[in-house]
Amino acid sequence: MEFRQVRHFLGVVDKGSFSGAALALGLTQQTLSKSIANLEDQLGVRLFDRDTRNCDLTSHGELLLQYAKNIDAEERQFQRHLDDVIGVKSGHLRIGAGPTPGVHIIPEAVTRLKEKRKNLRVTVIEGMAVNLLPRLLRGELDIVVGVIPNPIEDTLVHTEFLYDENLCLLASAQHPLGSKKKVTLKETLDFPWLVGWTAGGIDQAVSDSFEEYGLSPPLPKIETDSFTCVRSMLKTTNYLAILPERLFEMEVQSGVLKALPLKAKLQRWKRPMAICYRRNSTRSPAAMACIEEIERVTKDLVSDDE
Repeated sequence: MEFRQVRHFLGVVDKGSFSGAALALGLTQQTLSKSIANLEDQLGVRLFDRDTRNCDLTSHGELLLQYAKNIDAEERQFQRHLDDVIGVKSGHLRIGAGPTPGVHIIPEAVTRLKEKRKNLRVTVIEGMAVNLLPRLLRGELDIVVGVIPNPIEDTLVHTEFLYDENLCLLASAQHPLGSKKKVTLKETLDFPWLVGWTAGGIDQAVSDSFEEYGLSPPLPKIETDSFTCVRSMLKTTNYLAILPERLFEMEVQSGVLKALPLKAKLQRWKRPMAICYRRNSTRSPAAMACIEEIERVTKDLVSDDE
C-alpha cells in the first residue's frame, strides 16, 4: 500500500464519488479508478460498493478508513518534521484555537514557547473546535484547543481536559436590567436575544434552565458565530446573549458591557475547555513543548480565578 493510494482512497471517501475525487485530486477518473483497483487487489477486498450512486464504503472500506486517516496525517506530519531536521525550514507548529483560548491562552503560551525556540514558525487558526478537528485529523493542525461540548467519538483524537469555561448573561451597560441587583429569567424574556454560542453545546443547557423554572426558552432573533458582531450589537442595543465570561471580561471591566446577576442557580452554564491532538501521532518536540506551555498558562489562569 502506497501513500498516494491512501490519499486516493480518502479522496473518494471525502467526495463520495470517483468523478468528484478525480477532479479534486487533479487526476483522470480512469487513473483514480485504476489506483483504487490496485489497492483492492493488494488488500484482497472490495473497498467501495460501486453499485450505488454515492459510492458507499464496504465493511472492509470502513475498517481501512480509520487507519488511512492516521497514515495520511502521519505522512504529512513526518514530511514537516523531516524538513525541520534537514534544515529546509526552521520548524512550523500549527495550532487550532477556539475564541477564548485564542485570546487568553494561546498568545501567552506561544510567547513563552518562542522565547525558548526563537526560529520556530507558528501558525494559529481560529475557529470553533468542532470545526477544527477535521483539520487535526488530516494532519493540517498539530493541536486544537477549544470547547469540546460532547465526548469525541473518533478514536483517533485524544482529549485532555483543561478547565470548565463559565458563561454569563451579557448586556450593554445601559441595559434596562443593568441596574437591578438580581435578574430573574422571566424578566429576560421581555428583551430580544441573540445567540453567540453556536456549536458550543450551551443552547440545550439554556433551554433546560428556563424549562426548570416553568418558562419557555427565549427564541433568538439573531444567530451568529461572530464574536465581533456580538460585541458590537450588545454595546448598542438591548439584546441579551449568553457568552464566555472570560472572553468578554475586558468589556465588563471597562464598563462597556455588564454581566447581569441572575437570581436563578444555573450550574449547567459551563463548557469543558480541552486540548486535542491525534492519539497515534508522533508529536514533534515543538508540539510537545507547546502543550506543556498551554497547560502551564491554563493552570495560572485557573489559579487566578480561585
